[in-house]
Amino acid sequence: PLHTTPRPTLELMAAAASDESRQVCRLVESEYREDVLESGHSQVWGSWFDTSEKRWGYACCRTLNRNQRCRDAAPVDEAEELGGDLVAASTKRLDDLKPRSSVDKAELFVWHWVQAVLNEWRYQLSNSSSLIAAEPRFNTAAQLEEAERVLVPLLQLLQAFNTSYWKDESVHVWSVGHNKWMKDGKVLGVKDRDDVAGGRPLGSVLVSFAESEKARPARKWLAPTQFEFLRKAHKVDISSEDIDLLARIAELAFDREYQAASQVYLELTVGHGKWHGDLSVKGMTGCAKAPRNGFKVKKDLTSFLETEEAKEYMFCMKRLIGFCQLVRPNSDVSKHIQT
Repeated sequence: PLHTTPRPTLELMAAAASDESRQVCRLVESEYREDVLESGHSQVWGSWFDTSEKRWGYACCRTLNRNQRCRDAAPVDEAEELGGDLVAASTKRLDDLKPRSSVDKAELFVWHWVQAVLNEWRYQLSNSSSLIAAEPRFNTAAQLEEAERVLVPLLQLLQAFNTSYWKDESVHVWSVGHNKWMKDGKVLGVKDRDDVAGGRPLGSVLVSFAESEKARPARKWLAPTQFEFLRKAHKVDISSEDIDLLARIAELAFDREYQAASQVYLELTVGHGKWHGDLSVKGMTGCAKAPRNGFKVKKDLTSFLETEEAKEYMFCMKRLIGFCQLVRPNSDVSKHIQT
């Protein structure tokens, strides 16, 4: 008998075409992500080719710089786009902390160490760690919150000592129109990369300030060459020597040399004790009356530890050393401090 090939139906033809299309797509599919819009552009990178420059670009705005934001894009919140901080990228936990030798500024290392210890404390609490569950000094969220509150002035002092500006730092901004310093300024962001904010120099600072109580906060950019119109709000009342001692404490604690860290802590705090604070006239003269010509005592040099808040955060620093010893003990227990 004569056999004939059955005529394909429309459904079979469509299915075959679909299979063939999928096979072709797999052959030409790129290993790179496609159809991804970047930096506010409405066309993809490579959608336009400049024949004179022999370079690819964006068809929407004809720019050849891939990192440049589209000129036709809607305005964005510059502070959100900045998103970071030039010098104070946050350290997650103690194991993420870089050694002292890799941080050029002593105050930056202390800042990062304090933040890392607090983050480690928060992590141990959130994970119900057995390391701190039985330790009454560190096993509640209230204790962590109190430590964070007490350490705020120290962190602000470290920021003020550092020459760079930090996101959320309080600053004074000079107003040319009012011919005076606006003292309610705040750093919204610090430019830390080259692909945002219209090509401003690296390190440029975006600040906000109000020119009057009823005025809406204004914003403006200040390049590093304009920093004469910007100053830090917090007073720097700490010496380089004291900063170095704080960094030494943090470094020794990071290296698990807790006994040595405690010794430097005593050197810093006891060394700043005001020996004349409890001095009595009777103890010097043998009687309760003051000398006829008065009693002259030379005052100690001003110390950053003279305030009550400084005494609080330095005591908290000692607690941080103890916390580090608890979660990162030294294999040689002779290097531990007694708790």
